[in-house]
Amino acid sequence: MPIQGEDKEIYDALERFDSNDFLKFARTHLQLTNREIQVITKNNINNGVDEQQFQIVLKWMRQNERANTVEKLKIKADSFFQGTPEPVDQQDGLQNVETCSYQATSEETALIDLINEISPQLTQDNFNQLRNAFADRIGNRNFPSALELLQYVEENNLWGVDGEQEKIDRLSELLRGIGRNDLGGMVENDNR
Repeated sequence: MPIQGEDKEIYDALERFDSNDFLKFARTHLQLTNREIQVITKNNINNGVDEQQFQIVLKWMRQNERANTVEKLKIKADSFFQGTPEPVDQQDGLQNVETCSYQATSEETALIDLINEISPQLTQDNFNQLRNAFADRIGNRNFPSALELLQYVEENNLWGVDGEQEKIDRLSELLRGIGRNDLGGMVENDNR
């Protein structure tokens, strides 16, 4: 039985991606964590890459069924391939990091998972405080979101410490320093 309707549109949109590009896209534009991607991949290991990618997109669509549509998927794919950033949504003071266009080039680590996990929870004020904390290291670079700022800091090793655990500790310290004890504690607890 041939694939029809919305499913066919999803598969058609996915034809543009090779495996590596799709994983970057899923992390940066669909804002799925490595853990979510790994679970879906393992659950569909015998179904092939196309089905794995399809299931990853379905996971994203289920997260917000009204907003995450096939049309939005196509727009995000266009943005990914054009390398153009999508606008930051300032609604309710939160950043819509699912629209960031950063494409990670460093090896995925626990720290990157944490950055992806905490970034959506940071307000614009938190973002400004983090940007000020790194001002001497980032110069006058402009980042549209905390996610892109923290990914840049990681990619360029601007933490001021070496080693994965030391960077995680530094992130926790920074979060507590901007009054986000909830996120600082989460970072500590996730990696002990």
